[in-house]
Amino acid sequence: MVASLVMVFAALIVYFNYTTAEYGVADQIRSDVAARQELITSQKDAIGQVNKLIKDYTGTSQLREIVSLALPPTPEQSSVFHQVASMASMNKLFLQSFAISPPAAQSVGATTTAIIRPIGTMSFQFRVIGAYADFKGFLNNLETNIRVFDVRSISVSPLTVKQTQDFFGFDVTVVTYYQNP
Repeated sequence: MVASLVMVFAALIVYFNYTTAEYGVADQIRSDVAARQELITSQKDAIGQVNKLIKDYTGTSQLREIVSLALPPTPEQSSVFHQVASMASMNKLFLQSFAISPPAAQSVGATTTAIIRPIGTMSFQFRVIGAYADFKGFLNNLETNIRVFDVRSISVSPLTVKQTQDFFGFDVTVVTYYQNP
């Protein structure tokens, strides 16, 4: 009886000292394998998406047209005005003033080639009047517009004497970009 009791205690000691430690190691190996498998799956998905995009835009003329919408080949001031005015009216804002600064070219570095050209910038300032919620929608449209716009500054001023009314004037400075020929 004593010998069997000693054998049971010895089995428990061996189990807790050696076997449970190996369970932790096995769990670590399983988690490493799962993480690597997830990485491989995500990389395969990313490669598949890139291949799909390459397949979709195999024609360089299509790609050039799409890039020209986001980064036009000329400043196109009238297009900028039209886009801002359309977004303002779509968001129930009144465009009170609009001013465009002359376009300027930016240097892209010391090693410019025929492929890498400087990017032109065009700054414009405008004032819109309306509700704050409408202005937030306007900024969302400006942010998701196909042409690249960077909002540089916003100034807000209340236009009513009552603090409960939601009617403000928003002075905004925005920069847009174009391909410098």
